[in-house]
Amino acid sequence: MSGSLVGGVELQQVRFIHRGTDVFTARAVEARFSLWQWLRGRHEITAVRVVDPVIALEEHDDEWSVSQWARARSSSGGASQPLQLPSIEIVNGTLRVKAVERVWRLPAEWRALNATARVTVGEATTVDLQALSFATVADAQTPAFDVRRGSGVLTFHQGVHLSKVRVESSAGAIEVNGSVGDQHPRVLTLTAAITAFDTARWKAFTSLFDTVSLTADGTLKFLGPIDRLSIEPALTSTAGGANGTVTVENTRGVDRPRIARRRAVSRVRRRLHATARQPGVCR
Repeated sequence: MSGSLVGGVELQQVRFIHRGTDVFTARAVEARFSLWQWLRGRHEITAVRVVDPVIALEEHDDEWSVSQWARARSSSGGASQPLQLPSIEIVNGTLRVKAVERVWRLPAEWRALNATARVTVGEATTVDLQALSFATVADAQTPAFDVRRGSGVLTFHQGVHLSKVRVESSAGAIEVNGSVGDQHPRVLTLTAAITAFDTARWKAFTSLFDTVSLTADGTLKFLGPIDRLSIEPALTSTAGGANGTVTVENTRGVDRPRIARRRAVSRVRRRLHATARQPGVCR
């Protein structure tokens, strides 16, 4: 460790172990703050820089492992002030993900992850993303994918709320507004505006595009609980127009959840094919 307890510190070779597994490592973590502001009750770290981090995330029962890494302390008095992080920078990060693949999915490994954000941690945690870039690793099912720019605001309070969350990539752009509920089954109220959106490349993030290959512009609305989700497209594409409503039924049974998921995804694929082949309404 180096630096000054008055103005900031730098930690080298940081390692965080949870249940016997490395879930976070970094070559260096730098934190800048004013001790005098903390003594006066203003809890603010002016800047955090994380160099060469490797982060491992797993999803179990609709929850991510990161939620178990720390336990909240019980409050001993009145409401505590939120922690302000005006600048968080991630440099050359690697993210390894084990997600439960249903309708949505995440690439197993993200490399060259660089991001800058403002974060407020409190009763409502807000991430104001100012810059984002990363590349995914190709596998037998999905091609490599790279994001050049990202921005937007995510608020975590009684669900996740997204405001102008925009991602620009080599396979087109998408901007999302709306919310995802915190109760099970999670309720989605999302609108996605897409531009030059290449489904063959974006299938790294959803199995709905595994057998659909087209480039589209327009909007997609996602409404309702995740186990019976309505998708309303209003698109123009290289295969024609698409509008109407597609319903994704995802009955996650105890005995045969994978079979149910495959059937639900198969129905959506067939409907997307029918919608893409000719303009009209798909119900």
